[in-house]
Amino acid sequence: MAEAAHSLALSALALAALAGRAAATMTTRGDPPPAATAAAATPTESPAKRVRERLQGVPGIVDPANLSWPREVEGLNGKRTIKAKPSKIHTMSAGIDEITLSLVPLERVVAVGSATKNPDTTSFAPLVQNLPTAVREPEAVIATGAELVIATPTQKADVVAAMESAGVTVVQLNLDPTPAGRLNAILLLGYIYGEEERAIALADEVRRATKRSSASRAKRARRRSRSSRA
Repeated sequence: MAEAAHSLALSALALAALAGRAAATMTTRGDPPPAATAAAATPTESPAKRVRERLQGVPGIVDPANLSWPREVEGLNGKRTIKAKPSKIHTMSAGIDEITLSLVPLERVVAVGSATKNPDTTSFAPLVQNLPTAVREPEAVIATGAELVIATPTQKADVVAAMESAGVTVVQLNLDPTPAGRLNAILLLGYIYGEEERAIALADEVRRATKRSSASRAKRARRRSRSSRA
């Protein structure tokens, strides 16, 4: 089966932000440096309280107040329990790979698809050349030793069922392609991976990059409009 082509369709600037975040993550084992974490909580609120507030209302997070393990999320394939912070992750999409690689250290990703290694497909390609390549077939994914698989909305039910029957936890995301939906996807993945603060910081960075890109496009459009009237 060809690799799923589903993409979160982030803007070029947002992808650059993701790639920069991923490069920093991959060169740092364990916790990210302070600059890579979410903005500090105010003196009157705890970091945990701030994280819980940001996770409120994110589709797929069953209990935003639960920042311990196990935790429960809900995807298109129903509610799934993540028993512990996942250390062996695989995703079924280059677009989801990009977010994942921006949130977790490289050693927690067991394999990527061929599209993620293709520089014509993603700017993340140079960062993952030493990772194993997995065909997006159940047998190949199971062979990677993945304990958690993130599947796309278009993944066939029999593929999801085959992986789950082998004891792999599969979360099939219900992705929303709107700007707000893309940010929610980052927060949901951060929660699934136990990287909530990184996810909040990344969502904020992507939001800023997208806003700058939109402002730049609007500015160019105004210039073209003035030129056409001159």
